[in-house]
Amino acid sequence: MRGQPLAPQAKLTLAPDATALPARSTGYLSQVDLRGITRLARRAGVRVRISRNIGDHLDEGEVIGWARPDDGGTVAPRLVRRLAACAMIAPARAVGLDPAYGIRILSDVAARALSTSYNDSYTARQALHQIRSVLRRLARMPLGDWSVVDPDGRVRVSVMATELREFLSAAVEAPLRFGAGDPDVLDGILEIALEVGLVAPDATTRAAAHRLIDRVLEDATDYGNLRDGRLKRLIAEADLVRASLQEDAPRSDRHERSDWALSASDTAH
Repeated sequence: MRGQPLAPQAKLTLAPDATALPARSTGYLSQVDLRGITRLARRAGVRVRISRNIGDHLDEGEVIGWARPDDGGTVAPRLVRRLAACAMIAPARAVGLDPAYGIRILSDVAARALSTSYNDSYTARQALHQIRSVLRRLARMPLGDWSVVDPDGRVRVSVMATELREFLSAAVEAPLRFGAGDPDVLDGILEIALEVGLVAPDATTRAAAHRLIDRVLEDATDYGNLRDGRLKRLIAEADLVRASLQEDAPRSDRHERSDWALSASDTAH
């Protein structure tokens, strides 16, 4: 994306008669040559939308996007092939090009560790630590669709790209499903919400962090079967995280020694 005139909020809507761009082979969409496809689109006077995401599996001939000339009509077959070639397809997903894939692997590690056959919440917590590091970095980057604009401000090329809320969903879906009643897991996901929210560059990112807090409380309440003491502690922890985000600074009491294990309501039978 470097050096490209991007307008994150701009949208490209193509007419229904736009020409389909077919995948040139079977495999996973690994990357899009944004500079190359923009150069081709400008020279040919067409507007292009890549409507599949990095990591999507595609069959040869499957539609990966659309193109339409500025003056209407259809796109020449040779140009269709050249535009489609800018969407590179690989036989396997690559962590270095596909952050969602790496996050999914770590999420699966956490989920397997929490399964009844392993019951290893510490390994799950370690996986969540790694997820938190990845998400903190991603939260500081420009996410969402790449929309390259011309000097007149109109979008020339639009490429679908993953938003932060999608990364967060991939990260916590499985761990929350298996660990809704595990205090270590719930605390680890609250830490993700806290750190992502603190490095958030804009209101949209902070809103995603707040939604993650709500999701933790909802799943723990609905599926965690937490006793009163543990549920009260979780709510208090969530409130501290929200307060930190509102003040845009960590709260010292967020990391005080936990006393939930000594709660009478947790040990009562």
